[in-house]
Parts: sequence; C-alpha cells; structure tokens
Amino acid sequence: MLRQATQATLLAKIHDDHCGVEYLITGTFRSPIAPMRASHAAVIADADREHWTRRWAHYFATALHAAQHSPLYDGRWLLNAHPTRLEYTPWARSVAQRWAELLLTDNPGEIDWFSRQGGWQVLPLRQLSDPTDGRVKAYRKQATAGILPPVLLWWISSLDCYVILDGHDRILAAIAEEQEPSFMALANTNRQRIGSHSQAVVDRYLAEQQLIPSTATGALAASSRRLARTLNEIDTDYDRTRAWMLPGGSAAWDAVAQARDSAWSDYIDQLIADELRLPRRAGPSGPSGGNSVPPRNFTGTEGDGRADPAPALGERQESALSVQARIPRKKTRIGS
Repeated sequence: MLRQATQATLLAKIHDDHCGVEYLITGTFRSPIAPMRASHAAVIADADREHWTRRWAHYFATALHAAQHSPLYDGRWLLNAHPTRLEYTPWARSVAQRWAELLLTDNPGEIDWFSRQGGWQVLPLRQLSDPTDGRVKAYRKQATAGILPPVLLWWISSLDCYVILDGHDRILAAIAEEQEPSFMALANTNRQRIGSHSQAVVDRYLAEQQLIPSTATGALAASSRRLARTLNEIDTDYDRTRAWMLPGGSAAWDAVAQARDSAWSDYIDQLIADELRLPRRAGPSGPSGGNSVPPRNFTGTEGDGRADPAPALGERQESALSVQARIPRKKTRIGS
C-alpha cells in the first residue's frame, strides 16, 4: 500500500511466484509539489542544459523539503535528470510508440516482471487527463516553446518501476508533441554499500594499473575512464525503498481494498487462493526476492558519465507519502 497521509493512494499485490504485481490506483493522490507558473519555467529554460538541470534539481529538492506530503525519510537521496531504470526500447519508431510501452495506463493493472525480465516502467498515481484537456493543451504550448518543466518520478523498488509524483499532464503534453519527456528521478541510496563497493572497485583499478605498461597511455586512459563510469554508477545506484508495517496487517489491507474496489479486492482474494493451491513457478529474481532490481545490464547516466549534481535532501524518520507492507497470509519474502 502507498499511503499519502491517511489516504491509500495505491494498493498492490506481488504475485507469489514474483512474476509481477497487480495494482489499483485509488484516485486520492495529490502531488506534493505546488503548481508552478509558466513564467518561472521560462526563466529556468533560459539557462544552458547544465544549469537547467541544476536549477530544476534545486527547485524540486526545495519543494520536497517544504511539502506536507513528501516521500522523503531518513537517508541519502538523489535527484537525477537521467533515470537509469527506464526500459530500453530500440524498436520504437516514435516517442508515442515508446511511451505506449513504458507508461502504465491501465487501472486496475499489472506490472509484468516475467515477460519483461523486470518492470522499469512508469506508473501514474492518478487517472491521466484526456489529451484534449485544457491543462494538457497549455503544457503542449510550453513544450513547443521549449520551456516545459521536467516530470518528477520516484523509484519504488517493491514495484520495480517509477511512479509519477508530479507532472502527469506534462508527460502527456511532451508525448503529444513527439518530444521525449524530461525527468527528475528521485531515489534513495545506501551510504554503506556505496562505500564498500567503491573501495572494491578502486582496489581492482589499482591492481589493473600495475599490469598495464607505462608506455600504453591509451590503455591507462581507458582504464581511468572505466573507473570513473563505474564509480558514478555505484554512487547513483538505487537502494531498496523503505516500507513500514501496515497497522492491522492483512485485515486492514483487505478492508481498504474492499472499500475502494470490491471487484478488484475479490479478484485479489481469488488470486491468493489460487497461488496457495498451485506449485510455485520459476520467476525472475525480482525486488521481492531481496534484490534491489532483477538482473539486467546497468546503463548508468547519459552524457559523459558524470552524475548530475544531486542536492542533499533532508532526513525524516517517516514520510507522509510512504510505502506500507501488508503482512502476508503465508510465509513469503516481501521486498521493501
């Protein structure tokens, strides 16, 4: 369950074989970011690309700090303009075709980990507007003018996908104008893991340098570039999203699901009953199995491999927009 203050905004059930997630968007989500003026977006758009990225990162970091219903909790957070976990779609011939695959528009719906070898899609937290809606049209004008603000995403490891925190209409506007949407992706990281992994990589690099002749300047330079890319990937890698136990456990979850959509709740009950009867299917090692992501190639950031400056976001013991774990009816591993 994804809860915003006292409201359940998303309900989800991970398949027992870890091959996907059934979800329901409840329609109660409200963006934690206040509406932004077009004049403010125009001022930021006047900057070059590097400063554009920094300004929007600062804008969203400040807004998340001040937000009443922010997802921030105690820990290290990153804002990155290049989401590293969006599925690669080389076959897509247009922006619209690519986002027809990446944007999860069904409600209720399913995130399919099995056939896709993971999620890596984008899930709206509210019903998307009609393309003819006045707000979408206004944002299309901003897209045409080159001043459309980025969409704010949040990576949730137990879903293995991003959710949209702010910019549901902006992403539609960009797609309608055949422009790849701009993003700021929010994710938490693990300080301890970064330190240990980085040290291991540096140790291997130093050992490798001893084996390369000093005259092989090209090989030495290539080794140094690989080190920089790898350290950047480690520094910007995502940690598992923290979850808090849902008070009342399964009974509380069932009550919320029944109140929100009785047909979907009955479907989930039947799904659980079927899973208890059927033998376990061999599925991918998804986030619910304890890993942060299923196996796949890590793409890192775009450009020269350096991470965009990520402001240090604040620390809170528990967030007002939080993931809550339902106590399972049988003993299974649940990612957080």
